[in-house]
Amino acid sequence: MGNIFGHKKKHDAPAPAPGPAPVQVSEQDRALLQVKVQRDRLHRVKASMTAVIAREVEAAKQLLREGKKPQALLALKRKRYQEKMLERTEGQWANLSELAHSIEFAREQAAVFAALQAGHAALEQLNAQTKLEDVQALMDDTAEAVAYQAEVSRLLGSELSQTDEADIESTIAAWEAEETVADMPVVPSKPIAPAAAAPADPAEADEVEAAEASAEDVAPVVADAAPAKPKAKPQQQKQVVLAS
Repeated sequence: MGNIFGHKKKHDAPAPAPGPAPVQVSEQDRALLQVKVQRDRLHRVKASMTAVIAREVEAAKQLLREGKKPQALLALKRKRYQEKMLERTEGQWANLSELAHSIEFAREQAAVFAALQAGHAALEQLNAQTKLEDVQALMDDTAEAVAYQAEVSRLLGSELSQTDEADIESTIAAWEAEETVADMPVVPSKPIAPAAAAPADPAEADEVEAAEASAEDVAPVVADAAPAKPKAKPQQQKQVVLAS
């Protein structure tokens, strides 16, 4: 009983998340990798041979200083052998480097050729969707539609008489006149008196007001006065003075 009721339900494990797609390695990739590995190995061999040649030269010099000429000659022979091996190694390394470059260039050419093929296929599909016959038929239909519209416009224009055209032109002219009048500024009906220029100095303003007031007081007196008598000649004035 206890085992039955105490049994726990097992949950299914979550599915693993999908990882990146595996990289497809072609035969060309394997060949290029092998060539590059061998090339790098030869490069290390070249460096080792160069170091051995340098040591043989130092050993030959030291043996010659110690008076051991046969041993010095043997060291130089070993040096010469290492130099020949180095020349062969350099030639092999150059061949492998050129081969690696050729493989890479061929792969690039293959990729370009594949791109050209894909572009050519896409261009053929587009050309199949746009045929010359369909384009020509569409242009003919468009030309017919344009000609039909021109014929309709011609027939409608022939129905208008000269009177109708004159009425239309007069209507347009009236509308243009209304637009011109509406755009003009409003002119005031009463004349506008020019504003007197106010003097800048307050003292001058007071003098102007006093002069205007005195002119108003003197004006009636001058109007009522009698006309002045003509002045006497100079000789008469002298006689009047003597008589007095």
